[in-house]
Amino acid sequence: MLISGAGAWGQTSISSIPEADANGEIHICLGSVVLFSHDTPEWQLVGATDFNWDFDYNNQTASTAGPHAILFDAFGSYEISLSIVTYDGDEDLGEVTLTVVVDEAPPLVPMLGPGNPCTFSDTLYDAAGEIEQVIFQTQNGEASC
Repeated sequence: MLISGAGAWGQTSISSIPEADANGEIHICLGSVVLFSHDTPEWQLVGATDFNWDFDYNNQTASTAGPHAILFDAFGSYEISLSIVTYDGDEDLGEVTLTVVVDEAPPLVPMLGPGNPCTFSDTLYDAAGEIEQVIFQTQNGEASC
């Protein structure tokens, strides 16, 4: 699910793997990685653009578009935010937030099968260009695997 927030001149959007629910929450197990990306329409990103991510976890922030893979290895609830400002006229595209809840036990066990296979989603590379992480997701978006 795409989570969006409106600013004075546009809209900032976040997507994640696993996907957030209708309440803007992602429930994961301890030790899980969540992949965050901005899904703001490219036509709104005119000129120099500031991306301000705050992952509310171990003081982690980022200033690039992403995607960003964040490992959550402590129980709790974490508010993830992204604000975007473009400098072709100081257009504020707003801020959007979602919540990651790190639970002790998984909130669900995905049922894999012909109608819900585990599919390739993304590959993250380190600075040397080596594969750092391969991410899969169930077809219905309920869980990563």
